[in-house]
Amino acid sequence: MRSFLILILIFLAAELIASEEECSSSEEIVHTTKKVTTTKKPTPKPTKKSTPKPTKKTTTKKPTTKKPTKTTKKRIPTTTKRVPKCQKGWKGFKRAKGLWCIKVQKSKVNRNVAQAQCKKLGATLTGIDSVAENRFLQAQGVVILKSLGLQVGTMWIGLVRKPACYSLATKNSPNCIGSNGFQWTDGVTTRKNTMTWRIIQPDNHQGRQKCAYLQIGRITKYGIRPGTIDDIECDHPWNPANLDVQKQQGFACGKWAK
Repeated sequence: MRSFLILILIFLAAELIASEEECSSSEEIVHTTKKVTTTKKPTPKPTKKSTPKPTKKTTTKKPTTKKPTKTTKKRIPTTTKRVPKCQKGWKGFKRAKGLWCIKVQKSKVNRNVAQAQCKKLGATLTGIDSVAENRFLQAQGVVILKSLGLQVGTMWIGLVRKPACYSLATKNSPNCIGSNGFQWTDGVTTRKNTMTWRIIQPDNHQGRQKCAYLQIGRITKYGIRPGTIDDIECDHPWNPANLDVQKQQGFACGKWAK
């Protein structure tokens, strides 16, 4: 009986062990199958990104600030001072108030006609303000004389006797002696030391010599020197009978440069 029970117990124990082994092996199989049967999650299909429609940019207009308008300054034309010049054929000489232009004309006329001809040129019979002007008149006078085949002559200038000195009674008056009794008529010349008189002149012959002319040419046997002045009648005519030293062969005009 005892041996029978022991056999039963051994049998049961063996079954228990076998069943445990089966369980453990099944667990392992399940565990492994779990590992193996780890199904990958289905990768979701890439959904198309819905590109948002471009929204119109609401451009906020900046306040238009008006650019300051450039005030263009009016260009004032720069006027350079024009330097006065003498016309062609006129010689310029510096005077206190500007440039004085002188021109010598060839003409056998009396003083009044000579003055009228100067006016036509916008000028007047000129005075002599310097040695340089006297020399210029002399040189121009020589040109005139050569063209006429002469060696001596005279030229009208802007010099007259003062009315207070017309009479012979005033001849020896301090205010009428020599250059004191004369005045330049061009309104420009004032110097008296440029009145270089001929020997024993001015003499106001017969109280009629109210004007004066300039001697031109060469020194003569009469002692007449070129560049000296002699008093003469204003209406003194050109006369072939006169001595060459008394014959007026021209006149000198003067005016301001422009």
